[in-house]
Amino acid sequence: MDCDDVTVNPPSVTACTRTPEELIYSLFEAEVNENYDSSCSADTKGPCADLPGFFAKLDGKHSFVGAYCNADFLVLWTHGLYANGTAQCTHYKEHLADVPRPPGIDISGSSSSGYEGQCVGRSARPQLQVFKIPITAAKEVENPMQWSSSYWPASAVGVMLSGLPLYPALDASQMTVWDACESSLCNAHVGMGFDLHHHGDPGPSDECLYSSGKSPFYTDSGDPHGFPTGFSADGYFQYARYLNITSSDPALDSCGGHSHTVDNGFDPNLYHYHSFTTESALQIHERAERIEAALADGTCTNQCDDTGECSGGAKCSELVKEYSCTDYYGPGKIYAGWCDKECGYGSCSGGGGGSGSTQYNFWQGPSFCWKGDVTTVTNFYEDASQYKLNYDNSKQCKISDRNDYQQLRACKDSKSSMYYAGKSIQPCNWF
Repeated sequence: MDCDDVTVNPPSVTACTRTPEELIYSLFEAEVNENYDSSCSADTKGPCADLPGFFAKLDGKHSFVGAYCNADFLVLWTHGLYANGTAQCTHYKEHLADVPRPPGIDISGSSSSGYEGQCVGRSARPQLQVFKIPITAAKEVENPMQWSSSYWPASAVGVMLSGLPLYPALDASQMTVWDACESSLCNAHVGMGFDLHHHGDPGPSDECLYSSGKSPFYTDSGDPHGFPTGFSADGYFQYARYLNITSSDPALDSCGGHSHTVDNGFDPNLYHYHSFTTESALQIHERAERIEAALADGTCTNQCDDTGECSGGAKCSELVKEYSCTDYYGPGKIYAGWCDKECGYGSCSGGGGGSGSTQYNFWQGPSFCWKGDVTTVTNFYEDASQYKLNYDNSKQCKISDRNDYQQLRACKDSKSSMYYAGKSIQPCNWF
């Protein structure tokens, strides 16, 4: 696939009469102060026991305006952009500009022009997104995710602790976003509503969400269970990747998770999801790390290296037999800039590949299936025929018309245990 950059003028959009961030503050306050359900009491399991303490660990590096628990759900309100002034805000703007082939955004309303005739998403705008996460996770059944026949995948499957929705790694053309050259280094891109969201593990740096060995997501020993990185819509927690996929014990199942006790004071479940990669992708990453180490210590003199040997015997003449130039070393691919001479892309000029790549091929569970039986979650879908998760209100500009509004309502005592940052979490100023 051609991964050349597509340059467009900044698009204009029409939205609610009030900006989403203005709406989200007022709507949240109305729910906990006026529209609460006086007949229920808030649950106190898991994060619901101390929501202010839970979010304090994120140190403001997220887009959650507020959160509360009712009797059945943890309800998370987000404007979908990191807080203005944070390193993450700057990082996402820079790396979205580097996405080789962003999704098309046909603001004219016509889809006949094709990709090259459309604007593409390189900028984001605040959203009005409200997620409900079952406090008691759905029963384990390992049921396949369902997809719309007209759009695949149809929806988010959860929310990361960045406050950004998580979609499956596969895009509408049933390719992974990194194979389609659509993702940033943070495994994110902008959808047709200028909504920033992840399609995989939101690593690999603190500017994305977390990096290996960093608190609160890893313990000192490198254990990725120190703190969840997100919530799946079926109620199970999401955690970071292991430093090595072979360290996963028990092995991850087809949904991207496994079961064992997690002693972090937040997760009441045994089952949980992780980010993961395929063995071949892991081999590529490890080989690139060896090459980068060899470059650093002088044992490999250039990135083309079609005659000399890098650390571990990684010669480009051998690498391209296993990993094709077109799929791995071409312009816009994950290791663009490596093996240029061997692949015929020109002289060796340095740069690209490894930590400088804009593609990051790590999945994030849930992947191909839900571990929880989502049919038991009341009003799980906004549109059951399209399998679209209930969470996005950016076009409706309110939540009271949602078919799951009753499940979103705060209880009479939700306010006493809620997290509410309010206007201190201003969205990243994109323009």
